[in-house]
Amino acid sequence: MDLFCIGVGAGPSNLSLACQIQEEIAQGALFLDREVDFRGHPGSAFDCAELQVGHFQDLVTLVNPRSAYTFV
Repeated sequence: MDLFCIGVGAGPSNLSLACQIQEEIAQGALFLDREVDFRGHPGSAFDCAELQVGHFQDLVTLVNPRSAYTFV
């Protein structure tokens, strides 16, 4: 398998990179994380807290406002 990129961790930066690679480059990429599922930031917020992210603070809007992954 030919890979364009290998990322370590599935945090916001690598998720953004994965979106951009998938849309713009369309080549193989591998992202590795120690967790088997995505949990955001476990233990860093109150149990009753909700994630509040502005429309321009998603993974790709500032780089590509026409992305399929944008909130806009």
